Amino acid sequence: ISLGFSSIFLVIILLITRIDLVALLSHARTDMQTHMHLGLLFLAVLNIYMLSARGMFGATLGEWAFDLQLGTSAEQRRPVYMAKILWRMILVMITGFILLPVFSKIARRDLLASLGGAQLYSRLPR
Repeated sequence: ISLGFSSIFLVIILLITRIDLVALLSHARTDMQTHMHLGLLFLAVLNIYMLSARGMFGATLGEWAFDLQLGTSAEQRRPVYMAKILWRMILVMITGFILLPVFSKIARRDLLASLGGAQLYSRLPR
């Protein structure tokens, strides 16, 4: 879902800036720097979606579908909540999107929360 929304927002940004997508993609085949810039633009749009969805609704669509949320409802109303979400996203990006989430799964606890990010909670009663 995040990938789909990020792709849609990326196309919207390209349309707003009036970038010729066909020329951009044909140029991207030969220019490695264009590949890098498209990837960075995609990551920026993905992070904007993740930050805004978690900030406004408390969860992304994927987290909502699996009854997860970052932070308790009381924590979500605090001003520091957005900074914790941003820090968590930075940690995930620095570790390559896979390393810390996999280690968290192995350890059976949210390692990103212990590094200062927002805690991931299940909405389902146990």
